[in-house]
Amino acid sequence: MAILIYVHAGLANEPLGFEIRENQLFQNGQPVAAIEILTKGTPLFHWGYLENQYIKNIREQGGIPMETAKTIAQNGAGGRNGSSWGAGFYISLDPVDSFTYGNTAFVITLDHDVKIARFYGRDVVTSFNSVAMEYGISAATTTAAQPTWYVFFDAEVIQKQSVPTADEFFKKYVSKIPLLTVKNLKMLADHTKGSDSNYRNYQYDPPLDQSEEFKRLGDQANRLLEAIKNPGKDSANAFNIILKKGSADLQREALDIIGDRTDAQALTFLKKALRNSKIKRSIISYVNTGREFDDYYEIINEGLDLGVFHLASLIYKFKKFGRFPKEFFQKIFDKGDSEIKSFAQATFKEINQRKYLRCENLF
Repeated sequence: MAILIYVHAGLANEPLGFEIRENQLFQNGQPVAAIEILTKGTPLFHWGYLENQYIKNIREQGGIPMETAKTIAQNGAGGRNGSSWGAGFYISLDPVDSFTYGNTAFVITLDHDVKIARFYGRDVVTSFNSVAMEYGISAATTTAAQPTWYVFFDAEVIQKQSVPTADEFFKKYVSKIPLLTVKNLKMLADHTKGSDSNYRNYQYDPPLDQSEEFKRLGDQANRLLEAIKNPGKDSANAFNIILKKGSADLQREALDIIGDRTDAQALTFLKKALRNSKIKRSIISYVNTGREFDDYYEIINEGLDLGVFHLASLIYKFKKFGRFPKEFFQKIFDKGDSEIKSFAQATFKEINQRKYLRCENLF
């Protein structure tokens, strides 16, 4: 059954034209959002600036007063009604991807399933916020936003906030996300010390870098990076862990190390990375590091076949090498459009003038 919502405007009831059908939200007959479910037990994270007494109150009371939660739902945290998607409580599914917005992590663990609207564009979100709860919709986001971020309008959810201790935060939440780099961890810890002049009276209680779990995670990242410096079984195991569990930053640090190696195992690692969604586009940066071109040809060929590399970017790379295999010329004429072919011809002529390779017979 479709649900049509009216909003009071003056003396008349004016329809907003919203309705829900088949897990989609429509406005005036046009689909504007998908309806999704966040399941019971999902932890949600919000970073803000809090004085230690306020942190203590939340821990002792097991949340915030309901009146405060309703005010946040209607006006935003700190009354910031002008945020990107309007009023509400901004949260993330990731414990650290919004830490720059504060120095204290609030956590809400859902005690029941909630519905969220994922809008196909930004325009409708703010007009929908005020009536979202009439649909039973607790939160919204957009397909253009950071995929982990939502704005919540449900005061009952917002009320159930907690502030974990440093050890709880790392053990319970951070250790379950992709492995961070030592640099990432240090940035996170530094940000929670109240070093910002505007917030020097605020800091995480206790500071995150005093946590044993913080030190353990940093040591783990360092050990993995150290292990991939030399070929062998330990190197392979470490690289597999980084590919499977590492953050994109940690994976790029690993590639920096592997790019300086000149053994066959390093080439195998690069081929594996071609199939990793987080870093495959970065592999092009590592194909001319400390090696002869011929060693990289198999990786380049595979990257083209997988659609990871683009012909134009590779032409630039080959220009730096000053060498162009005939097989690659053939790929340009098999797959490239007229602009790519013209670009290749001009580049190849320049190479010819530098007397690196003669290739006139290919044109």
